[in-house]
Amino acid sequence: MPDRSLLTFDVSGMDCPSCASHVAGAVSKLNGVRQVEVDLTGGVMTLSPGKQHPEAIAKAVERAGYRAVLRVETDTVLPENDFQWKPLLPIVTSILLVGAGITLRDFTGYDLAGIVLIAAGMSAGGWSVGWKGLKALLKGRLDMNFLMAGAAVGAALLGEWTEAGLLVVLFGIAEYIEEASLNRARRDTRRLLALTPRTALRLESGQPVERPVHQLRIDDHVLVKPGMLLPADGVVVGGSTSVDQSSITGESVPIARSAGDDVLAGTLNGEGALEIRVTRAPGDSTFDRIVRMVEAAQRARTPVQTTIERFAAVYTPVVTGLALLTAVIPPLLFGSLWSEWIYRALALLVISCPCSLVFASPVTVAAALTSAARSGVLIKGGRYLEQVSRLKAFAFDKTGTITEGRLTVRRVEPLNGLLPNDLLRLAASVELHSEHPIGRALVSEASARGLKLVSPMNFRALPGRGAEAIVEGQLITVGKGLQDNGNGHLTASQQAFTSSDWDALTPVLVRSEEAVLGVIGLSDAVRPAARATFDDLQSQGIGHLAILTGDQTAVAQKVAKDVGAGEVHAGLLPGEKLEAIRRIREHYGPVGMVGDGVNDAPALAAADIGIAVGGTGSDAALETSDIILLSGRIDRLPWLMRLSAKVNRIVAVNIGLAIGIKALFLILALSGYTSLWLALVADDGVALLVIFNGLRARKG
Repeated sequence: MPDRSLLTFDVSGMDCPSCASHVAGAVSKLNGVRQVEVDLTGGVMTLSPGKQHPEAIAKAVERAGYRAVLRVETDTVLPENDFQWKPLLPIVTSILLVGAGITLRDFTGYDLAGIVLIAAGMSAGGWSVGWKGLKALLKGRLDMNFLMAGAAVGAALLGEWTEAGLLVVLFGIAEYIEEASLNRARRDTRRLLALTPRTALRLESGQPVERPVHQLRIDDHVLVKPGMLLPADGVVVGGSTSVDQSSITGESVPIARSAGDDVLAGTLNGEGALEIRVTRAPGDSTFDRIVRMVEAAQRARTPVQTTIERFAAVYTPVVTGLALLTAVIPPLLFGSLWSEWIYRALALLVISCPCSLVFASPVTVAAALTSAARSGVLIKGGRYLEQVSRLKAFAFDKTGTITEGRLTVRRVEPLNGLLPNDLLRLAASVELHSEHPIGRALVSEASARGLKLVSPMNFRALPGRGAEAIVEGQLITVGKGLQDNGNGHLTASQQAFTSSDWDALTPVLVRSEEAVLGVIGLSDAVRPAARATFDDLQSQGIGHLAILTGDQTAVAQKVAKDVGAGEVHAGLLPGEKLEAIRRIREHYGPVGMVGDGVNDAPALAAADIGIAVGGTGSDAALETSDIILLSGRIDRLPWLMRLSAKVNRIVAVNIGLAIGIKALFLILALSGYTSLWLALVADDGVALLVIFNGLRARKG
C-alpha cells in the first residue's frame, strides 16, 4: 500500500540543482514538515506534512519562486505543454531593453541612455536570479544564481555594461531552455500517470453511475465499456473481450479476457463490455505500484551521480576561491591592473557553475528508466541499470522462464490399483487453489477430463518440493522426483519411469502417507525466442549461461541443449539455487539471476542483479527483484543489456564534455582569452548539450 502519510507535489520552474535546494529549503522551514525530498529531474517533491495544510506548502514553494501542485487521485499530473508564457515575459523584456541599450551605447553614442536601458533590462531579467542567489548566500550556499548575479554586477561595476547585459540575457534564455528540456524528460513519466482514468462506471443497484476512481472500494462492481481504460485491478465477472496491456507489459497484442480472468488498471478494453469486481483499491493497483517504483527509481541516486555531486560540492567553492585569489593576488603582488584581473575572476565565477556536471547522469538515467517501463521492463533504480551491462554471467530458472510455463499433462501412471483418472483427481484436488504452473496444469487436465475435484483441507506449499493437503480424509503429497517416503515402492515401474520415454517429461510423484500412488508426467515447451536470446547475450560478452532448476536432470539437460546453456544444475531447492549463484559469481564475476520471483527469491536476492520474469499482479515479483520483465519475455534481456551499455556510454560522454569544456575555459579565463558572455555560452551550452544527449536514452 502507498504511504498515506506522505504527500507528493508536482513542482514546475526548477531547472538546476540550486532550484531543488531552494524548494527543499523553503518547505523544510515550515513547522512540522519532515522527510522533504525534491527530485529535480522528475519535477516531484515528496514530504511528510505534519499538521501543515497542502495549501501552506504550495504557498511556501511559490514564495521561493516556483509552482507546486498537490498530486491526488483525481488530479495526477501537471499540463504537459513545455511552452509557458509567464517565464518568458521577463526574458523578452530583458532582451528588448538590453538590446536597445547596447544599440544606443555602442552604435549611436548615447552612453548614459544606453546604460540606463541595460540596467533596466538587467533588473527585469535578473532580479529573481539575484534574489535567489542572495537567499542562498545567507544560508551559506554558493549557488549558480549568486554566481551569475555576482558576475553581472561585477561586470557592470567595471563599466562592461554590454557584457553585463548579455550575461543576464543569455543566462535567462539558457535557464528557460534547460527547464523546457527537463520537461521533456518529465513528460514521459507524466504520460504513464495519465494512463489511468479519473472516473469509473460503478454499478449501483444494477445501474452504472459515474464516480471518481478514488471512491472505488474492494468488491465494488464496475462496468467497462469498449474502448475504455480499466479503472482498477479486478476479476471479470461478466462479458468477454480482448485487453490491450501494452501500457504495462509493452506488448501490443491484445489478450483475451472472460469470466474468471484477472484484469489490470490502466489497460485498454477492446471490443466487448466487461463487468469487473474490484480486487485492489485505487492507489494500490499493479499500475499504481509500477508508476511509484518508476518515480522512486528516478529519485534514487546512482553511484556515478553520487560521485559527481560530491565532486561538484567541492568544485564550486574551490573555483570560487580561485576566482577570489585571481582578482586579488596579481594586483597586490605584481602591480597588475585591478580591472583586468577582476574581469578574469568574474569569468571564473561563470565557469564555477556545476550544472553541466550534475546533469550528466540523472537526465540520462531518468529517460532510460521511463523508456524501459514503456517497453515492459521495470527497473527499480539507476544503479541496477548501470550494472546490467557489466554482468559476466546469467543464471536462469527453467519453468516459466526459459520455457513457456504452460505445462501439459502427457502421462498418468498409477500404482497400487488406482485408475489414471483417480490418480489425476487426487493430485488436482491438492493443487486446486495453487498458482504454481504444475498445479495449474494438473487442474486444467482434470477439468478437461470432466473430473469432479474436491476442495483440499490444510493445504501447505513445500517450497522447491511440491504441496500437500488433506483430500477425502487422507494426506496427499504432490511433488517432483521419484524418491518415495520410505513406505511406498516404485520398483514395479521404476524402469518405465526412468526410460527414454520420460526424458522430456517432468515427473510428479503422488503419494499418501501409506503408499506411492503413482507418477504424472508433464512437459513444457521452450520459449521460441529462448535460443536467440541466449545467442544474443553471448554475442554481447556474457561468458557463461546456466540453468538452475528443481526439475529432474534429464529434462533440464534437454532444455539446456535446446537453448545453448553451458551449465545445468537440476533438482535444486531454493536455498541450493542461492549457493549455485555464489559459486557462479566466484568463477565468472557479476551474475544476473532470472526467475519467477517466488521460488527463486533467495537466488534473486543473492545475485548482483535479480530479474523477475512476469510480475503483472505478482506481489512477489514486484517486491523481491531488482528488474522485472513485465511482459514475461526473456528476449527483452539483450535489449536491456544494450540499453544499459548505451546509458553508460552517454553518461561517460556527458562527464567528459562537462569536465573538458570547464577545464578549457578555466585555462582561457586565467589567461584572459575569453569574455564573460562567451564563458556563459560555453558553460550553459554544454549543460544543454548534456541534457539533449541524455534524452537520447528515451528511445531505448
